Amino acid sequence: MGSSGNSIAEADQLLSALGSFLVTIPAPMAVLEHLTIDVLRPWNPRAAWISYPQESGLFQLEAAFGALDIQAFDANPPAIWGTHPLALALESDEGVIAEISQGREAGLSFTNGHVHHVITCSTFSSGRTRFIVGVGCAGTQNDAHEARKQLLRIRPLMSVYLSFMQDRRELTADGSRSRSSSGVSGTLTPRQLTILRLLSENMKNREIAFTIGYSESTVRIETIEIYQKLGVNGRHEAVRLASRIGLLDEANEVAVLQQSGASQG
Repeated sequence: MGSSGNSIAEADQLLSALGSFLVTIPAPMAVLEHLTIDVLRPWNPRAAWISYPQESGLFQLEAAFGALDIQAFDANPPAIWGTHPLALALESDEGVIAEISQGREAGLSFTNGHVHHVITCSTFSSGRTRFIVGVGCAGTQNDAHEARKQLLRIRPLMSVYLSFMQDRRELTADGSRSRSSSGVSGTLTPRQLTILRLLSENMKNREIAFTIGYSESTVRIETIEIYQKLGVNGRHEAVRLASRIGLLDEANEVAVLQQSGASQG
């Protein structure tokens, strides 16, 4: 009983320390370093990272610390479907533990060959973006289970931190975009403006393809290019930014002109 009470007290101290650290809004890499070296240290972590799913169907690496091979991740990013630990975490509320054969899993490589387990846990950022926090452990299976429990305990704190991080990034980016909104809108083609308008109407890629008479793959490619031009990660961010800087107004004007031309023809 005393040992259990001490464990709970120690865990509460770690949570308190992590909360105090996160309110300073440090860089993601600093958070992962703190997570690896301090918060999860009793369970032998060797790497920690944050990733998120993209519209392309692949995971994007946000930040990493420790033994994760970043170049390998970028060269072969995991897909958001299937049985990959990152993909499974999207559908799990309890986190995922996966054994790593010789320190490797499809899309995941480690410079430290002693990594035996990967723990992944999903968390939302203000209900907008679902991030996956991953940890590579060199300990036993029991260590991996304890690390997963701790990740679930700190998930609310990580969600708050990621929300602050994303809000700060968007405010900074929107400030610069607002100053050059005309330049941004000028880089979007009429077709892309049309797709952007239909995205704002909550249409799926298949519905957009049917509406404008192009293939779904063409719509997907154009959508990804829109995100790249606007510097956003998904349709919700794209629509929100477009509304702020007036791109949706321009998209509506394009629609009116197209309808007018069609009726005259």
